[in-house]
Parts: sequence; structure tokens; C-alpha cells
Amino acid sequence: METVICAKQLRKEYYVGKQVCVAVKNISMEIKKGQMVAIIGPSGCGKTTLINMLGGLISATSGEIFIQGKRWSKYSEKEKASIRNSYVSYIVQSFALIDEESVIYNLEVPLLLGKKPIRKKERSVLIDSALKQVGLLEKGKEKVKNLSGGQQQRVAIARILVQNAQIIFGDEPTGALDKKMGDEVFLLLKELVRKYGKTLILVTHNEELAKQCDIIYRMEDGEIVEKIDRNND
Repeated sequence: METVICAKQLRKEYYVGKQVCVAVKNISMEIKKGQMVAIIGPSGCGKTTLINMLGGLISATSGEIFIQGKRWSKYSEKEKASIRNSYVSYIVQSFALIDEESVIYNLEVPLLLGKKPIRKKERSVLIDSALKQVGLLEKGKEKVKNLSGGQQQRVAIARILVQNAQIIFGDEPTGALDKKMGDEVFLLLKELVRKYGKTLILVTHNEELAKQCDIIYRMEDGEIVEKIDRNND
């Protein structure tokens, strides 16, 4: 399988006053196209810092990250932003949507920011298709703030579909939902991987969801302390 992300000896340090805080300690990993990867561990162990480095949102203090076979550090900030808009997508616990705007507006934003301009008619087709796949076709004109939490998270998944992002970073995407809605959202994410060949990197406290992934990394105190390859179980 094609390697989509390769990390080598990642380390992230922060300064708290004059004291150095090490959030991530010398982590290496290789993630393949079409894999579902779970990163689990207690709060504050460095999970979110790790995926933010993998996705190019923050820089590593030391170590290297390769995406599309090229070092993240070699890309300019403008190139990183372009990759995040077209190749990488984030789905988070807080949904990261514009509450006061319509569902359609929220889905149009990544299309308008893309490298190539997309005509309005084409945007409408892409958006309608994505909303149909997540069961929200009739909610397009509704303001996001009027939707339930589960519906808002499905809008976030529809945004991944219109972007056609290949790598999905999920930071506790079901954390704010009840079990039924959380299971439904995870099923949609799972379908993106199995049906469309996308790659999911999931931070979660939910071990039941983690066990449905191909690879599980367990973190403690900034380090990977265990790797479980469920394909070899």
C-alpha cells in the first residue's frame, strides 16, 4: 500500500515560562493509504499535538514529516494551506462550522478556496451529492446553529466529501455526541475509508471505536507505548 504520511523522530517542545514542556517525544510512524488509524491515551498525553503536527498545523521542534513523499518543512505556509484545503481535512468535536451561515455556505467555502475555480452549477451538484450521502439533502438552506449535534457533524463529513480530501484527521469527532449519534457518525467516516479509499487518523478516548480501526497507537506522556496491528490479530 502507498504511504501517505511518514513521521520520523518527531519531538515537540513548548516553553512554560523558563521551563521546557515536551508534548511529543521522538515518535515515528508510517500510515498507509486506506488505513483507519486510532491514537488513544489519557488526556494531556500529546495526541492532539501529534495529529496537528502530522497535518501541518504546527511545526515539530525536531524530526521530519513526509506527506505525499515530500517533507512538510519544505513547503511554504501558502503551500501547506493549499494542501490542507485540497488533500487534508479535519473533523473535530466542536464541528468547526460557521454557525450563523447555512449548510450550503459552509460546504461552499472549501470549494471557493481551492486551487481551481469551480462554477456555481458544479458546486451545487457536488454539495447536493454530499448532503444526500450524509442524509441531509433537505437541510441545505438551514442555518448550522439550528441543527442537532449529530447533524452538524454530518455536515462536517459532507465537507470532506466536497473537498475530496484524501486524509481525514478526526480529533474526538464523536466526543460531543450520544452513543447512537456517535456510532452513526463513525459509520459514515468508516464508509469514507472503505468505499472511497480515504485515510482516517482518529484521536479518541473511545476504545470501542478504536478497536474498529486497522492500527491502534497508545500514547502516554508524549510517547507511543504500544502499537496494535489489528490486521495481524
